Amino acid sequence: MRNLRFVAIIALILISAPLFAQPPQSVVIEGRREPQDCAYNMGSFYYLPFDVPPGVTKLTIERDMSIEPPGGLGLCTYLFDARGIGFPYNGFRGCQEWQTDPIVITADKATTTRQFYHGPIQPGRWHIAQHFRWKSKDLERIRYKYTITFSFDGPRLDSMPEVPYDPIIRNEPGWYTVDLHTHTIHSDGQGTLDEVAAFHASAGYDAMVNTDHNVMTAQFDFPEVAARYPNMLFLAGEEISTLSGHANVIGAKPGGWYDPRMIPGDGRLPKLIEKVHREGALFSVNHPFAKAPMGWAFPPEEWTNADSMEIFQGGWFGADDRQAADLWDSLLKSGKRITGVGGTDTHAKTANLKVLTWVWAENLSREAIVDGIRKGHVFISYQKSGPLPYISVPGTSALPGDTVRIGNQESVPVQVRVVGGKDMTLRLVWQDGETKIPIDRTFARIEYSVPVKASLSRSYVRLEVQRADGVVFALTNPIYFER
Repeated sequence: MRNLRFVAIIALILISAPLFAQPPQSVVIEGRREPQDCAYNMGSFYYLPFDVPPGVTKLTIERDMSIEPPGGLGLCTYLFDARGIGFPYNGFRGCQEWQTDPIVITADKATTTRQFYHGPIQPGRWHIAQHFRWKSKDLERIRYKYTITFSFDGPRLDSMPEVPYDPIIRNEPGWYTVDLHTHTIHSDGQGTLDEVAAFHASAGYDAMVNTDHNVMTAQFDFPEVAARYPNMLFLAGEEISTLSGHANVIGAKPGGWYDPRMIPGDGRLPKLIEKVHREGALFSVNHPFAKAPMGWAFPPEEWTNADSMEIFQGGWFGADDRQAADLWDSLLKSGKRITGVGGTDTHAKTANLKVLTWVWAENLSREAIVDGIRKGHVFISYQKSGPLPYISVPGTSALPGDTVRIGNQESVPVQVRVVGGKDMTLRLVWQDGETKIPIDRTFARIEYSVPVKASLSRSYVRLEVQRADGVVFALTNPIYFER
């Protein structure tokens, strides 16, 4: 028996690691960039190829960067494996903004650098992609040196890992509260996924979408973190962050990637949106009037298939939210159906979270929440306690996002309920007009007949709940009218 045990131990050692591993090997890539190589857009990528030999189990990239003379520099380092550098996505393995500490890739999540994807280290041609964002007029040149070390003595994986997480948390229809815009330490957030989940759970959210900038590596922690918060749904996403604007992918397959390497007019954005839709997710334009580079600069014809637009972010206290809502209204008036959504855009470990996107869904699952947003079954409130706005058309079961056939009617009765809006103002908006009605009680019921001119083949009605100074505390998506 003792001999059998000894044989079993030896067999395990042989399976888990080679007895005589090769010694590490290193290669060095060095050179320089001139000021003309740097541009403040997503088109200025420079690819440095290197060859990975067979049998590598750990890849380490050490960086030595110098700027002559010192000046402001934005440096982003991307890494692509042997699957290629094509758009939109072939062999992306991660990216870091600003950091210059070593990059480590292994088959193990725990030993791989946070913003990079663990998994197999395929032999063949890999690329370091440099993205320099030049900001200093005094910059003369940038010198770089990469020391790449290949190790052969670690664990192996044959394929890229997946995230086994796609549950139904609650199997009943209703309004579910979602935060569609959150960040962790995997991009520029301050908290781990666990910490961000903790304060969302304590704030009463039913679901949160992880949308780190240009990486989705936090989502490999979904199963572990979800076990601690079994009543909350985690959705995978990414904030596609270009230097011409940001957009969220919502409801993606955890641990994927959506390529930000595009500039207005290059034709890449429509291809990216097609990919998002093929994979069953949503494409949502973020804070379109934020300060550059976060404001949206892509021409409308390139994002005509966008599913939603962020019009309410972290509290309605700047002009950019009003501008976003007005842009949204102009799209609605032109006949485009695009869902208005909100998000906290939280980067903190803990905070007094504001802004909830309420989604009517058949259950609390990724598929149902995505379907509810796609259909426009959405309203937004500044806080969970209210004001909460509900709009309906008597005699129908229409929710925001639905269409009511009105035949030859020249007006449509609507019923509004507002919970928690006392002393605020109800603003009803439709195709060619609006009205404002004071709210004089905590639980208000208001009926109004919305005019629809005989010359209009379609219209809509939506509502906002405003403070006296015009700050919006809640709004709904439209109910649409068609003859």
